[in-house]
Parts: sequence; structure tokens; C-alpha cells
Amino acid sequence: MDCSLSVHMGQRVLLVGANGSCKTTVMSIFGGKRMVPAGNADVLGRDCFNDCNHAEVTFCGDWWHAEYFMNLTVGEVLGKLRDEPRTKHLVRVLQVNLEWKINHCSDGMRRRCQLLELLAVARPVYLLDEITSDLDIYSREGILSFLKAESEIA
Repeated sequence: MDCSLSVHMGQRVLLVGANGSCKTTVMSIFGGKRMVPAGNADVLGRDCFNDCNHAEVTFCGDWWHAEYFMNLTVGEVLGKLRDEPRTKHLVRVLQVNLEWKINHCSDGMRRRCQLLELLAVARPVYLLDEITSDLDIYSREGILSFLKAESEIA
């Protein structure tokens, strides 16, 4: 089946459908997380899965639910990015403590940490799959306001 979608800079797009209608699959394909044959899916003119240097797109799914071998702090995960103004702003928006140990965080805290890590570097395309599902009302409002403002600046 052939399908195409054109989205212009600054647009926010919602992908909606019933459970099991392949929303996550579509986003994971465009995010380069699911293999498709070369030439079958591209974003910004580059192959989603087969172009290993495609850093303009980030996909946020729910991969942070697992326990990790090394129990790092959020600050250690961020590394040099922790001191960037964008990161500091997101820390305030998402109400994240950089000293939190990832393995000791609740699902909501982990989601906020995951969003912080993925949004710390500005990119032209964010594919965000149910990002507010584990967030409290204040974090939801903060992250949605941040994303709205970011798309309107572009």
C-alpha cells in the first residue's frame, strides 16, 4: 500500500485512531526504530531506518519502563547537556531533579526524565507517542506549552 504525508515546518500533527490501528507502528517507522526496506519511508528526504546519520528526528515511545544495569542519575544520563540553557528550562518545565536515580523513579518521574533527555537537543521533528500518559496535570501543561511554543518559533 502506498501512502504519503506532508507536514510543513512548525505544524503540530495528531495521529489518532482506535487501539491496534498502527499509530505506534507508523511513528516507530518514521522514527527509525522499526525496519522497513530501503526507500520505503523517509523524513526530511532521508531514509528513516537505513540512514544511520539521521539525527533530525527523535521518537519518544515507552522504552524507559525497564530496569537498567547501571543506576545512573538523570544528570549523568544528560552528561554535558545538563548545563545547557534549553536543558535547564526543561528541568523547570518538567519538574525534574537531576539527582534522581533512574531505577528509583516512578513511571511518571521516568516519563519526565525521558522527555527531558529526548528534548534536550532541539530537532526539527519529534515523534511523541502518548507522552502525557504517565504525567501529572502540571507536567502535562508544562510540556504541551513548551512544544507549542517551540513549534511556533520555527
